Amino acid sequence: MVKITPKVLSGTLQAQPSKSFAHRAVIASFLTGNTCKIKNLCLSADISATLDCVSKLGAKWKYDEKKHTATIQMGKEKSSATLLDCGESGSTLRFFIPIAMALRD
Repeated sequence: MVKITPKVLSGTLQAQPSKSFAHRAVIASFLTGNTCKIKNLCLSADISATLDCVSKLGAKWKYDEKKHTATIQMGKEKSSATLLDCGESGSTLRFFIPIAMALRD
């Protein structure tokens, strides 16, 4: 038998970020052309695919694992690679079809 005693809880908790919002934050940061920091970003295979795609389109990014923060900035040149590998991320694919078309040479 387990006895449960009611108590008032207190403290703070940082919720796991939404992957959907994370994709949008990475892409919006890339599209600004400025240096942006995204806080509370957890890397997953899908978010890594989105970061890889912005890299191929000319962005540079760094990820601080301790702070869960990504810094994204525009580089001077796009990669000569024409393949944007979205992995198995449907969100990355859906977001980058129109972006790739708009940014093509």
